[in-house]
Amino acid sequence: YPNPFSASTNITYSLPVDVKVNISLFNQQGQMVRVIKDAVENAGTHSIVFESNGLEAGVYYYTLKTTGVNAINETKRMIITR
Repeated sequence: YPNPFSASTNITYSLPVDVKVNISLFNQQGQMVRVIKDAVENAGTHSIVFESNGLEAGVYYYTLKTTGVNAINETKRMIITR
């Protein structure tokens, strides 16, 4: 939130256990344009401020993936306006 956004937005997610998290950003052609997060995080709710600098206006998709027994694999859309 917010979405659509111009300069920055917040990506919020919850983890049931300590786990490695990968959040990657893709363009509409499915090409990865940026790794937003790639680290081990503790269980709980987390929030990242995502800055859109260097990106064109348009529709993008980010994926949140975790490993392990309670693996998460979610894709959400974000819209960058100028």
